[in-house]
Amino acid sequence: MSDNDTNNSNGSQRERNKATRMFATEFNESNTEFKMPADIESDGDRAPNYYLTPTGAGVHRVLMMGTLMEVAKVNDSPTTYRAKIRDATGVFYVYAGQYDPETVSVLEELAPDGDREELTASEVEHVMVMGKPNSYTTDRGQTYVSVEPEFLLVSDAGTRERWTAEAAKFTLERVQAYENGTAPFDSEADQQYEFDVSIIRDDVEPIAEDFISADEEPDAAPAPV
Repeated sequence: MSDNDTNNSNGSQRERNKATRMFATEFNESNTEFKMPADIESDGDRAPNYYLTPTGAGVHRVLMMGTLMEVAKVNDSPTTYRAKIRDATGVFYVYAGQYDPETVSVLEELAPDGDREELTASEVEHVMVMGKPNSYTTDRGQTYVSVEPEFLLVSDAGTRERWTAEAAKFTLERVQAYENGTAPFDSEADQQYEFDVSIIRDDVEPIAEDFISADEEPDAAPAPV
């Protein structure tokens, strides 16, 4: 799946709606919802919703990954679970309810009898989630963003490392496009957010550098004979 296709308002809806790899540091600040004018013209009320990121991208769905830190049942009717997931930059949340039965089933199986904080490194689960951003505004005017999942699955550390490397690459590309004034919605992001995008760059650059350094490490020397 290509991140860049997500922001192409001239392509087909199928292309535009591909998932964007995103870290918590950017996702949690992306709390402004909008619709594409071309979609409104063609689809009316059925036009898909997008979320504006501080980097000037329009995101319809995200592909995120991290370590599952907490599973909590937050409602009985309908059954609703909240998952707290930590990636390399911070924490994000997933809420699964009556419209997400497969994810609810997965989280029911993962819900612990005790505190997940006490699990060892070999016991924790690495999870991948794809879904649409969803926002909630409190009475005090604070807006929180979570993922409404299309799927959530348990993965492994190797897959998480590959995802992290790809997410770092795409994130830094979005940051650079915004800083160069070439992001699809850079002016809208300037108007909507006071968030300093350099925070995202500062969070993600060390991650990217770690993977570059690992790739450049020489192969181990052969054992002496």
